[in-house]
Amino acid sequence: MKKHVLIRYFAMSMLVVICTIEWLCIQVRAIVMNPRLKRNVAALSFLSVFIFVGSVGGLRVVEFFSPTPIYYENYVVQSGDSLFAIGSREFNGPTEQAVYLIKTENGLTSSLIHPGQILKIPKIKGQEK
Repeated sequence: MKKHVLIRYFAMSMLVVICTIEWLCIQVRAIVMNPRLKRNVAALSFLSVFIFVGSVGGLRVVEFFSPTPIYYENYVVQSGDSLFAIGSREFNGPTEQAVYLIKTENGLTSSLIHPGQILKIPKIKGQEK
């Protein structure tokens, strides 16, 4: 099993455990009577959320949405092209996902592209247009 999957599973399990502990503490009002317990539960809550966000933040969007692996091909930008037009024409999937993948793979911070620029364009294996 991949490391990031194990980390995410561990973090989600921690979230469930911490939420259950918090709910039980509120139900029996033990958290009001014991400030040390309150601090420990808060620290564990923060830690589990931090681990969960950190483990998911490093994953690519395609791992969640793509049923098959994605590869990249070079594309030379033509006059009149836009990221949206290239993504809808070249990628067999959601155009918004294509634009996101093009921008992240090519290190673009805006949607501004120029004729002659070479971009890596995502393609889904087995579903080429």
